[in-house]
Amino acid sequence: PRIAIDLAARHIAREGRALVLYLHPHEFDPEPLRSHRGIARNVYVNLGRRSIAGKLRHILRQFPFAPMSAVVAALGRIPEQRAVPQ
Repeated sequence: PRIAIDLAARHIAREGRALVLYLHPHEFDPEPLRSHRGIARNVYVNLGRRSIAGKLRHILRQFPFAPMSAVVAALGRIPEQRAVPQ
């Protein structure tokens, strides 16, 4: 639900963390997905797909976004973690 996405995104932003979203291209395919596992699986994999584009538009208007490569580049050098001798 969009309200859950909003609440989670705002919480992450308040903590100063980057929100990472991944949407598979099939989420935007107008054709329903077909599963070989039967009708119940077909309903499950297609539930909510029609509203994905609208949810994405909404969140893109609410928050600044950048490609992952830009986010990682802005981090600078990340110190390596060394194994603790046992």
